[in-house]
Amino acid sequence: MLSARTIGSVCAAMLIAVSVAPQAQSITPVLSYSVSGTTITLNWTPAAGATSYELIVAGVSNPISVGNVLSISGAVAPGFYQVQVRGRAGSLVGPLSNQVTVPVAVATPAPTNLGVIQSGNSALLVWDLPASTVGLSSMAAEILTGPGGGVAQQLPIPVGRSVNVPNVPSGVYTLRVIGSGPAGLSAPSNELTLSFPGCSATAPIPLQIDTTAAVTIRWPPIPGATAYAVNASSTPGGPSIGYFTLPATQTTLTATPAVGTYYITVNAALACGGTATSGERALTVSTLPPVYWTKEQWRTWFYNLVASKGLPNATLGAMQATRNDLLAVGADWQNGWRGDLRARIFLPVLNCPAPSNPSAPSCAYTKAVDVGENGVGGPWSWVPRF
Repeated sequence: MLSARTIGSVCAAMLIAVSVAPQAQSITPVLSYSVSGTTITLNWTPAAGATSYELIVAGVSNPISVGNVLSISGAVAPGFYQVQVRGRAGSLVGPLSNQVTVPVAVATPAPTNLGVIQSGNSALLVWDLPASTVGLSSMAAEILTGPGGGVAQQLPIPVGRSVNVPNVPSGVYTLRVIGSGPAGLSAPSNELTLSFPGCSATAPIPLQIDTTAAVTIRWPPIPGATAYAVNASSTPGGPSIGYFTLPATQTTLTATPAVGTYYITVNAALACGGTATSGERALTVSTLPPVYWTKEQWRTWFYNLVASKGLPNATLGAMQATRNDLLAVGADWQNGWRGDLRARIFLPVLNCPAPSNPSAPSCAYTKAVDVGENGVGGPWSWVPRF
């Protein structure tokens, strides 16, 4: 029979075991580093209850187990390394530490090709950065005493590739842009000498293009812009296949083009009389999500499609008679919807009347596209273009 003292000891041991392991989840280590040549040394504070530690390195798929230590050193290739550490107690893992960005024999990414889009007393400064900006933690615009002069004033600006500068007092300014990070100051950009008020566009309109879902084109507000125009072509410098005029308040355009490569240009008309342009940018569309339409919307669209070919009616026989242009199976519009339409469009360019859904894109095609219903209530799928 267990004594009261034994039972108490067992309970105390159980309490300790229960309390120690979860502490790895409640204590956050603090990570620091030092660099000597190409050797990194990482140090961290202990996480109470942790029996081992693991490193989380950006770009490395799995955690790196380092055992029950509080420091590790090793030689690595030149580059920036983003690292965190966490404690582990059995199957329990603790919270991640702060992230450190460790520079090894590299320089802070530097801005280059500084240019400006200027209208009146406002300006958009635009510059280039490397594709990867890891290691760039802050940026500043430096106003110089004159061309080639010293720094008279340094103004923090957001990390990025452009910044709007409104309401600049009239005068002449020489400026440049610089970055900083764990590796120290970057090299400065080229200098610009600007007179305010002024009207010039020595920099392209910077575009952000996202083709994840639909195609979305974004650009920063251009100072003094009175309107924007977006042009799309299917070949470099080729004829327009889509042209959009937008108000000065709209700096985003979303479209659903067919799969293919397109060449986009955004222009801005400036109140001062000038014009700013993005120059031609290529974008490639690989896939697009399906468009969800009701059967009635598809009936309206397909009827308009057939009618636009000048056919006397929308019967199955008439559709099959134009097999070189389109192929339809199982649809007879005279007898109503049968629910199993399949169509393949082989039209080089076709602009048919808008379907009954006014928010749906125009049904215009540039290449063969299958449309249809999968027979089990799933979505219809089509690919409209600009």
